[in-house]
Amino acid sequence: MNTVERKQKLQTLPWYALHDIALQKKIEEKEVNGKEKSAVIDKILSYGSLSDDEIESYVNDYIYGDRVTFTLWTFQNVLNDSDYITINELENTEEDYLNISGFRKLKILFIFIFLLFIFTY
Repeated sequence: MNTVERKQKLQTLPWYALHDIALQKKIEEKEVNGKEKSAVIDKILSYGSLSDDEIESYVNDYIYGDRVTFTLWTFQNVLNDSDYITINELENTEEDYLNISGFRKLKILFIFIFLLFIFTY
């Protein structure tokens, strides 16, 4: 893949996947936190150690795999400390069944301060 194709493939990944890749490539977390996806992609590619096969593997894992990522936004309310405690207590909990077809054995793997939830099912 050329650089444009690599960037396009990486752009299909959720922000957290790029964050994961950056940390695995020994990029300091402060260099990716709060950055736009394109800036994180540029930083990852500037390290030059991400192969085409690795990119394909990440796309297969995050896009076609058994991982679901979503972000909860709240613009109307400010969360208080008890809200954060409640949300953080969800980490490593598991739901055996959801009313949504195809989601069984949902497990919340990570919760971050900015409320990015990572699930496997």
